[in-house]
Amino acid sequence: MKNDSTGSPQRVNDVELPLKVKPIDGGRFVEVDLNQMPLISDNGSWTLRLSEKSERLSDKTSRFFYFVVLHALNGRRKISTVSQWVGEFHLFTRSIFNDDESPLQYISLEMFNRYTSKKNASQQKTLRSFLRYWASLKTPGISDELRDYLDASKAPKPRGTSEIQNDEPKERPLGIEHIRSILARVDELYISGTFDPQDNLLWKLIVSLALRPSQLGLLRTSDVRFGKDESTGKQHAYLNIPIVKQQGTPARSYMMEYRMSDTITIAITQHLDFLSETLGTHPSTKQPLFSIIQTNSGTKAAKESAIRINTKIARTRPHITEKFPVFEDTDLFTRRFKHSKLTHLAILGAPIEVLARAGYQTSTISLRHYVNLSEEAYVKYESRLEAPNQKIYDAFNGRIVESSQASINDPDHAILSRDLEETLGNCAGTPCTVFAPIGCYVCPRFEAFTDADHASVLEFLEQKISVSKRLNSSNETIARDAHLIAAVQSVITQINEKCKS
Repeated sequence: MKNDSTGSPQRVNDVELPLKVKPIDGGRFVEVDLNQMPLISDNGSWTLRLSEKSERLSDKTSRFFYFVVLHALNGRRKISTVSQWVGEFHLFTRSIFNDDESPLQYISLEMFNRYTSKKNASQQKTLRSFLRYWASLKTPGISDELRDYLDASKAPKPRGTSEIQNDEPKERPLGIEHIRSILARVDELYISGTFDPQDNLLWKLIVSLALRPSQLGLLRTSDVRFGKDESTGKQHAYLNIPIVKQQGTPARSYMMEYRMSDTITIAITQHLDFLSETLGTHPSTKQPLFSIIQTNSGTKAAKESAIRINTKIARTRPHITEKFPVFEDTDLFTRRFKHSKLTHLAILGAPIEVLARAGYQTSTISLRHYVNLSEEAYVKYESRLEAPNQKIYDAFNGRIVESSQASINDPDHAILSRDLEETLGNCAGTPCTVFAPIGCYVCPRFEAFTDADHASVLEFLEQKISVSKRLNSSNETIARDAHLIAAVQSVITQINEKCKS
């Protein structure tokens, strides 16, 4: 297609629209309906109204727009991405179109610049992404000048997460004392009957695990399993969590299993009982974990599909925030709990692999978006968290035992020294190999042997601090292993006291 001197098309080629598309999400064919096309994605349900979104375009350009959107939907981009594209493009056409003008025949560079000059970096990137995809298909509707510009220029860089958090209080990670207070409030609401078992579990997973709404909506009852801890005899729930935002991969095609705490195990058990009671039978393996609604008559009923998680959050959140004058209702959004979780883990010295797993990520590249460890922020967090952290430092949750008293006495469960020459203790569960043997000292499954050389571990950690000081490292680097040192010291102290007695 060639353009005249103004950039408008001289000749337009027609395109053939598909009758069905097969989105990445779900992997099922969906009939094309330009007026109203229901779609189910990893992030919830969407209804795509392409005819409505093309109201400012000419008939031929509308057809090109449909072709590009349907091409992306047909197994090339996730539904949520395409929906964002369509929404931003609709805002763009509405903004640059005047009622006294004829419908848009093409998109020019002048139109693009006029719109993006008034928009933030995120909106600019969304529109650029869509138009670049359009241009890559060599589909008519975009001027050559705009195509060349999109190829040669770079997308604007949004503000850094730490900058945003430091400028806007409601974006900052929550303190540990706030997290504990929120969980206590959830318990209070559940005990009083304001929250049912579904609300209780929903908020515990949001606050404690920092799950996204899209992950919560994708959970099924088959994602829960129960196992018994061989060392303690306690039953624990294990939850298979879908990993969202995997490019070109449906979330439920990539699952990671996590062991739940005692508190969440109880909440899961209570909710499953509640779900069975509501259904009148044991739920099928395909039953969404969060699927109970309240009918118009006030009774509870279970749907075959998941509830709208964001709607449920919006309805139940005010019950929590009404007890905290420091918060407005909208200050408690789910992403903020992920920022809080990963920031506090980073302050405690968790390795980057642990941060990635805690954030439900397969890559460590984007972790910097969720951890706020600026110098100013670190000082503030440390001063506010000194008392809670001191309890963590002083607590050794493992056991001090003779080597013959190990719960599982075999080589696979042995915790070896860094040089693999000596046995320091035993793992009473399934060895995770995370930061071993140093990290084992803060793990409740660690059984420290009374005759082991724990002093060498303490010496190694103290030498690390000495090296950091000589290199004039930052305060957070120097203090990073303080909790580990305290845990090792606690082991040594307890062994010495045990020997004296």
